[in-house]
Amino acid sequence: ANPEFLKRGDKIVQVYQDFSKETSEWRKSMKPVITTLWKHNFRYSWGHPPFLKIWKGSIQHTIHSLEEGQHLLEAWNIQDDSTSLSPAPGTSTATSG
Repeated sequence: ANPEFLKRGDKIVQVYQDFSKETSEWRKSMKPVITTLWKHNFRYSWGHPPFLKIWKGSIQHTIHSLEEGQHLLEAWNIQDDSTSLSPAPGTSTATSG
């Protein structure tokens, strides 16, 4: 892999992608939210430790879990078919009723 190089004064900083298993699993678990954001043309970016920054207009929102993402989409009245917002395999959400 070719790292990106940044200069700050006379110092060179090398930036590498985080390939940790936890980060990879977290990103996979967020796929339902990402798919919905993509379908609705929202800008987003990943952060570390794992979180997702989402822009709606000029306002930035930060989420740390699938549930937070689902609640945010619901607050925006953005709904897709039930499969797109269901948790990824191997994850669970608490339900009441």
